[in-house]
Amino acid sequence: MKNTLATFIALVIAVATLHAFKVMKHGTVTGSVYPADGAHFIRAVNGTDTTLFRPGNGSFNITMKPGSWKFLVNAKAPLKSAVVNVNVMEGQTAGLGIINLHP
Repeated sequence: MKNTLATFIALVIAVATLHAFKVMKHGTVTGSVYPADGAHFIRAVNGTDTTLFRPGNGSFNITMKPGSWKFLVNAKAPLKSAVVNVNVMEGQTAGLGIINLHP
């Protein structure tokens, strides 16, 4: 019984440690879209890596792997779409501020 408990505790510690290292290899990008309901979605592209997300209430906070990313904001008509470039650094937060969508 003691060996089983010790094995379980060691396994939990190992999984938590591996998860911590995985998170450390990513960065965060924050920002918002104005007007808040002006975007259908945002597509982030880095080479062959792509992620698609919808800003909630115009804001977003997304974890991404490090690298140079292009954020393509798909705007609702009559607003025009926007493109923003961002460099994501490991363990850091890149703030894009407010992405203004204009007619």
